[in-house]
Amino acid sequence: MKVAIVLPRGMVFSENGATSIDLVVKDQIESTRCSVDSYVLGSKTEKPFTGFDFRSVVGHTQKLLNSGFEEHISMDLPDVIVVHQYPQTAAYLAKKFPAIPVVLYRHGLLRKNRNVLSRLVKQRLFIPLRKIIFVSDFIRESFLNEFPQLSNKCETLFNSVDTTVWRPAVGKLNTISFAGRAREDKGILELVAAFLDLQKKDWTLTLALAVQTEEEKAFLRKLIRYISDEHQIQLRINLKSHEVREVFASSRIACLPSIVKEGFPRAVVEAMSCGCATISTNSGGTPEAVGDAGILLEDANPITIKEALSKLIGQPSDAVLWGARAREHAVSKLDKRSHTTKYLSILDSV
Repeated sequence: MKVAIVLPRGMVFSENGATSIDLVVKDQIESTRCSVDSYVLGSKTEKPFTGFDFRSVVGHTQKLLNSGFEEHISMDLPDVIVVHQYPQTAAYLAKKFPAIPVVLYRHGLLRKNRNVLSRLVKQRLFIPLRKIIFVSDFIRESFLNEFPQLSNKCETLFNSVDTTVWRPAVGKLNTISFAGRAREDKGILELVAAFLDLQKKDWTLTLALAVQTEEEKAFLRKLIRYISDEHQIQLRINLKSHEVREVFASSRIACLPSIVKEGFPRAVVEAMSCGCATISTNSGGTPEAVGDAGILLEDANPITIKEALSKLIGQPSDAVLWGARAREHAVSKLDKRSHTTKYLSILDSV
């Protein structure tokens, strides 16, 4: 089976700056090489992942990118087209290649429809698609609340990691870690405020931040001004995947207090697989990722974050137990091997 995988704008299919979507695609290609021949279409990327068939498409608008995707696909016709995130791109390619099944892979919520007409217009985008994959039941159910008649097209496939690679280090450090985009809605400033209020001189906070957009660069400048004299806080910018893994592997606690409703946060899965006692928020698809193996906050603010951190730091044995529970949960529920089987099953079904 040959699969064309289409990435949305803003992705960086490279060791330097890869997003969670890029890493999902990379893992799935690696896991399915024996039975699937995949190539990836995306915006131009400096030094794409080695060992992958990545084909750059040039275009400063989505319309131009769609035309570029069409051109590449017409020269190397696949058996299935998998489009990540953009319904408009999926619908465009389904119209251009009616004989090839198109699968939409959604990692986040769709924008709310303003009215009935808006919903009907959007519904037309999904009709020609063979399947729609959602990374959590939360996103799937939100979609079906708007489009219940499309339930037969919908599948849920959780994000996952290779738990034999994402694993705890032999020795854990008194470190609280965060990994994610440098954005206001990730709860980073709230986490920093909580950590500073703890006044624990024998603990450090490591922030592994992905900084690509102008908005993220502006947030980073704001964050640097805020923590300029704080030697217990370490900033790590645009780490490679294996470097993020090293951060989580050596950290005793991971705190990922996103304010926005995440689809199924990969960073939470990574932290749990690395045996971190994990604190996150009880919203979106995060509870599905965490299960009963992590601490979920109803409201992520400096006070609630500080309370959760204080309990783990004050009771080291509890932190160890939460870390072990997180690791067990990741191995049994979030390992990429079982998820690869379902992914292949979905592709075979179309």
